Amino acid sequence: MEPEWQKGIMMLNRIFTTHLLNIHIRNETMNKRILISSCVFLLSVFHLSFAQDDFEKWKEEQDTDIASMAEEEVKYLESVTKEYDAYLEEQTRLFENFKTEVEKNGMNSSPVPVKHLWTMMEI
Repeated sequence: MEPEWQKGIMMLNRIFTTHLLNIHIRNETMNKRILISSCVFLLSVFHLSFAQDDFEKWKEEQDTDIASMAEEEVKYLESVTKEYDAYLEEQTRLFENFKTEVEKNGMNSSPVPVKHLWTMMEI
């Protein structure tokens, strides 16, 4: 099924061609000029119709490229989030190990009690 704009171009083409044939019968000398100009007109119309098709193909390619870029960005954000969550878990585990080690060995030289030190470090 042809798009509406191509049907319109074909109808204009038929009308224009019929009109040119009538002019050709009337005046041979003038017909050569009109025939050349009509050929140029027809070529430009057909060129525009192909240009429209090329644009639509280009537009579809752009849309698919943009969609693939969006998918890649989502995957990247998910991987960065997972890495950050793993980093936070590791830091929490290391802090808990440090806390346990300090409580086990004691902090006799610290002027701040150990339980207050933990609340300050968690902030």
